[in-house]
Amino acid sequence: MSISLRDRLFVVEPLSLDTGPTTACSKQRSKNNSANDASVRHRAESVPRTKDKMGRRGLRVCDLLDPETLPQKIGALVAEKNRELEALKYPQSIEPGPICDSYTRFGEKIKGFVCDTSVLLNGMIREGKRVLFEGAQGRSSMWITATFPYVTSSSAAPAAFATGLGISPKHVHRVIGISKAYTTRVGGGPFPTESDDGPGGQR
Repeated sequence: MSISLRDRLFVVEPLSLDTGPTTACSKQRSKNNSANDASVRHRAESVPRTKDKMGRRGLRVCDLLDPETLPQKIGALVAEKNRELEALKYPQSIEPGPICDSYTRFGEKIKGFVCDTSVLLNGMIREGKRVLFEGAQGRSSMWITATFPYVTSSSAAPAAFATGLGISPKHVHRVIGISKAYTTRVGGGPFPTESDDGPGGQR
C-alpha cells in the first residue's frame, strides 16, 4: 500500500540547498582547523547551506526549476568553491557539468511539489483552518542568545515561526513547549544537567 504525496507534501520555493561543493569546503575547512572544537565542527559541517544563504550566494529550490539559468548559477558557485578548496589544499577540483545534470533531473522530479508555501499557509488561515507548526531546540540553541559557539544556525524560538513561514505573528495563538525527561544535546558546550557517571555514562 502506498500513499500519494500529491497535495500532501509541499516544498518551499526559496529553500536554500546543501550542495556538494559547499559541503566539501566546509568539511575541508574543519579538517584543517585543528584548534576548532570537534562539537563545533559537527554543527558547522551540518549546515553549510546557511553560510551560502547568509552570504547571498548558493542555490535554492527555485533555481532547479529554471534550466536556462541553472548552469550559470552552478558554474559561478563551483568556480568560487574551487578557489576556496585550492586555498584549503583540497586534493582535487570540482566539475560543474555533472552537478548541473544531476540537479536538472532532480528539479524535474520535484517541480510538482514546489510552491510558495507562505501563500498556501495564509490561504489556510483565511479559510479558518487550524495549522500546527513544529519546531525544535528553542531558545537554548539559538545562534544569537544561546551558548555561542555551541549553537544552531537558525532562530529556533517560537517568535521566529512567523518570519520563517511568511505569516503574520498575530496568527500564532498558542505555543506548547515539550521537554524530555532526560535532556540530550548534539555536540559539546555547557550542559548544566550533564551526568558523567552512573546512568549518565550508559549508552
